[in-house]
Amino acid sequence: MNKRFQVNEMIGEYRVTSFLGEGGMGEVYLGVHEKLGRPAAIKILHSNVSDESFKTRFFNEARLQASLHHPNIAALYDFQEQGNELLIFMEFVDGESLDDLVARRAFSINESLEVFASVCGSRIHTSKRYCPQGHQGSEY
Repeated sequence: MNKRFQVNEMIGEYRVTSFLGEGGMGEVYLGVHEKLGRPAAIKILHSNVSDESFKTRFFNEARLQASLHHPNIAALYDFQEQGNELLIFMEFVDGESLDDLVARRAFSINESLEVFASVCGSRIHTSKRYCPQGHQGSEY
């Protein structure tokens, strides 16, 4: 795999400390803000920056995410266009992924319901924030 950035390379104000992975949307690195010392997940999107509609959607969605504040939603610190790259700088949540946890052990019904409620809570928060008309008269 040909990584776009190497350890100790700078991406904006962040020094890359490790490569976290690659998926369908792009590459993810762990970086540390040089002045704040704050770790962040840095996502570099696979995209065609010349596609204006994609860029517009990217910036609109980043603004929406940046306004969300919920314990189950990673905070967005910044989003940028650097040269031909679209980047997202967000809270780094250290730990085991839900996929890995589920593969490693069975969940009790109560544990499964707790995880489901947690996911639903963040989804409801997002919906109330951006689709308030869909929640008129609803009690959660």
